[in-house]
Order: sequence, then structure tokens, then C-alpha cells
Amino acid sequence: MVLTVRILIHELEQRFGEVLVGSAKVRHRCSDVRLLDGDPSPSSACSGNYRSDFIYVVASEAACAYAAAAESGAVLLEVGRKAVSADGRLALRSAVSCGEVFSFLQDVFARYRTWLEQMDRSLIRNEGLQGLFDASEDFLLNNTVIVDPALKLLAYTKGIPCDDPITVELIKHGYHTEDNVRKFKLNRRFDPWATQNGFIINDTNEICKYTTAVFSFKAAGSFSLIVVMMCNNVDPQPWLLDTFMMFLVRVSYYSMRDYTEGSPSGSAFNAFVHDIFDGSLADEGEIEERRRFLGLPARGSYCLFSIDVSQDKPLSARIVTDVARAIAPAKAMLHGSEVVVLCFNCAAANCPVGAHVDECPSGVSNMVKRLDGVLSEYGIQAGRSVRFDRLPFLPTALEQARLALKTARMLGKGCRRKQGDSERQAEAGSRIFAFDEYFFEYGVLSVSHGQRELLTSLRSCRQLMRIREYDAAHGTDNYAFLETYLRYERRTTVVAEKLHMHRNNVKYRADRLRDLFEIDTDSDTERFELAVAYRILESLER
Repeated sequence: MVLTVRILIHELEQRFGEVLVGSAKVRHRCSDVRLLDGDPSPSSACSGNYRSDFIYVVASEAACAYAAAAESGAVLLEVGRKAVSADGRLALRSAVSCGEVFSFLQDVFARYRTWLEQMDRSLIRNEGLQGLFDASEDFLLNNTVIVDPALKLLAYTKGIPCDDPITVELIKHGYHTEDNVRKFKLNRRFDPWATQNGFIINDTNEICKYTTAVFSFKAAGSFSLIVVMMCNNVDPQPWLLDTFMMFLVRVSYYSMRDYTEGSPSGSAFNAFVHDIFDGSLADEGEIEERRRFLGLPARGSYCLFSIDVSQDKPLSARIVTDVARAIAPAKAMLHGSEVVVLCFNCAAANCPVGAHVDECPSGVSNMVKRLDGVLSEYGIQAGRSVRFDRLPFLPTALEQARLALKTARMLGKGCRRKQGDSERQAEAGSRIFAFDEYFFEYGVLSVSHGQRELLTSLRSCRQLMRIREYDAAHGTDNYAFLETYLRYERRTTVVAEKLHMHRNNVKYRADRLRDLFEIDTDSDTERFELAVAYRILESLER
């Protein structure tokens, strides 16, 4: 733990009065304090015996004897009526003893050390940003807030009130309102936050009632977390900014953890979607405010993809970058062990996410085909949700995409199209599995888990199993014939072409099934039940 000389000077002046600085290096950092008492021994007079990261307290009468301490790079604090700030020394002209000053500085170091230990324990316990803020109010002194890239309030100094209207609105709503965002844009606040390093001090009072000290953490070419100190109690003097920086060093842990450089869609989008996924953002009014800030469509042909990268973690950052490049202007982000893609740029009803076409109606390349190309390159797969038009549906869409991929894998789906895959699935890409296509199989697998007879005992399933047993005993193919006959809606010419037989033989085979197995293909209900039974048996077998 180290404190800058500026912090120590401030603490001393609060207790003992003015400290003369002279040419002392006020940015110098000290880790502890020592008391110099009496005449130095010949051995200690050597500059090598003084630590450059210590501050030494000495009476003004003996200061000259300890000139080597200042020459070694250490900080020498002279105390007494005759104290002078020469040769990089500090001077405290106060009628106090060196022992009293030394004891006070020990308390200062102990107090700051305790604060830093509290913040470190909060990090270890993963108490979040609010834990850091709660531990730091006595040192920050001013009202301080932290917001994410979508300007949502993450934490603030709850024990330090502030009557600044912008701050009041932020705390009231939990995010900066559209009116606040408009003010930031008009005053061009976003560019400095995204590009400038260090503290950004603004004392124009164009937006806020008080001077502000802003520090923004950067990620992926933009800002990730923004920490704003509203200087409603203490001006942003250098010693306070030094203290503020000690706090920000701990905040940086959360910035690096939650807002990595591998965020090609932008940290604001990532934070927005993460908040919806984990349930911390559920209010539709707040979602609408933040949606407008991000420029996402109010209602559109949204579709979500989940790409499993659990087996490719070392390449996950590269994968999300390649996916984002391929599917732009759709968005991609890393979410745990999966890459989540949100497609929202289809402007027509026949969006290629739901239609097997080579080009979008808008004239751009089919996003699904481009995504499938990246998946093929890495040998990975993705699940796809249904189409939806409201962003609060995102958690359900994510679950649908995950279940579609999980179900497809349970059914043995690989990279190549297998017999029985739908035409639409083949068009969409063999590495992308849609919940629209696999919801039935998911239901079958869920219902039949450990209880296959619940479904196989259905009348239509028993009929099909009887047909298969007959085929096995007599070397016939009635099971396959009936499936094709039902799939192509009993169109004799089409069925004959698919099975390479004469059309008259199709009618004969259908009548034969009725006689042998009491199957009435003229009944709408029975045809539907048999079609369902085929899908049930296929799912159970896979």
C-alpha cells in the first residue's frame, strides 16, 4: 500500500495547518513512515540506508544532519518553528512534537491500509461494485456513481446525498433517461469518455450542478464502465484524485472481467443483452429507453443464435470476432461458453432467417449462409430461436436456441444432412438447428425420458410397430412406403416418382395397407396421428 505525498500533505494540513512544499515531489509515493530522533550514526548517514518509499519525520533542529535521507530519494518532513522546505523537503511549522506528527501519520497509513484491505476482501468475496462503493464513502467524500456502456446505474455512494438534477434522475430511474442522454450528446460528452485517458474534469456546469471528475474504462475501442465523481462536497483537488485512483484500481478488476477487449459488437450492446439474460433488466420501459440509446429497431424480425464454444475456449475470442465480422450488421457477443448472435436487420416479411433464399430482400448476402460458413470453418454448431419482435423475449429465445442445438445433438445430427432432415433444414445450413424444426423432438425426448411406453403405447405408434414387424418377417417395405405416401399427401404421381414404381401400384399398396393393418388413409385424423407417430418413433430411436 502506498500513498502519494499529496495525500499525506492534505492529511497533515487538516490536522496541523499549512505544510510548506518547496521543490518536494508531491507525486512521490510512500509506503510507510519513520521517526528520526537524535544525531545519526556514521553508518546511517549513508544514503543507502534510507528507503526511497518512506517518509521520515525529523525535528527542524536536526534536519541538516539527516540531509542524506532527502538525497536518497526519500521524503523528509521537518517539524518545528524553524522548519524550511529546502532540498526537496517538506516543512511543518507547527508547535507540535515530532512524536505527535509521527503517531498521526502512522494512523493515516493504518486508516488507508484498512480501507484497501476492505476493498480487497470485497473483491475476493465477489460482492460486486456496490461493495467497493460501500467501503469507500469515507475516502471519496463526494457523491460518486458508476454506469455501464448503456448508461445503466451499477453502483453509487448511497450514504453521500447529492442534489444535482442529473444524479437525482439517474438514481431514481436506475439509468440515464433519454433526456439525460440527449444532453450528453448535445454537449459532446461521449467522445471524450471513449477516447481520452485519465481524469476528465468538467467545471462548465452546462449539464451538472457541480464540477465532475470522470474516469472511463476502455474496451473494444469504446468505453466500458464510466465512474463519475460529482464534486458536491470537495473540489477535485490533486490529493482527492490520487485517492480516487486508489479506488479505481479496484474497480478496474470488474471492468477487465466483465468488459473484455473481445467485444466486437460494443460493450454497450453486451451489457444490455447480459442484463436482460440475467433478469436484472426486465422492466419494458427501461428496456425501451436503452434500446433507443443503442439504435436497435423497436419491433423487428429478431432471431437469436447460440453457438457452443465450450470445446474451443482458447479460440472463443477469435470465433466471436470472426462471427461478428461475417454477420454484420447483426450483433455477436461472448456469453459464458457460447457466442450469442442477435439478428435484427431483416426488413421484409420473407426474412432469410425463415426462408431458404440465397439473398436477402434487401440485397445483402443471406446472414444464415454467412454464419454457417464460419461455423464450418471452426467445426462448430449453433441453435436458432424462433423469430420474435420484442426484446423482452430474449431469455426465452436463448433457451430455445440452446434446446434446439441440444436436441439436434441428442438425435445424432452431424455436419452433413441425414436422411429424414427437412428441406428447410438443409437450406438453412447443416450446422444451424432451428427450434422451429426441433421443438417436436424436444417435447418427445422430455416426455419420454425414462418412460418410453408413455408414447409408444399410442394406437398410431402401435400400428407402425406392427408394420415394421411384418416387414421384417416378410421382407417388405410397407413402413417406408406409408411414410412417403403420407409425406407427399397421397399424390399418386409424386409418390410413384419418389419410389420408382408405377402409379397404379401406389393405389394397390395403399389399399393393401388398409386390409392388412386397418389403416384408413382417407381419414384426416388418422393421417395426422400416423404422421405424428412417425416423428415420435424417429425421435425415440435416435
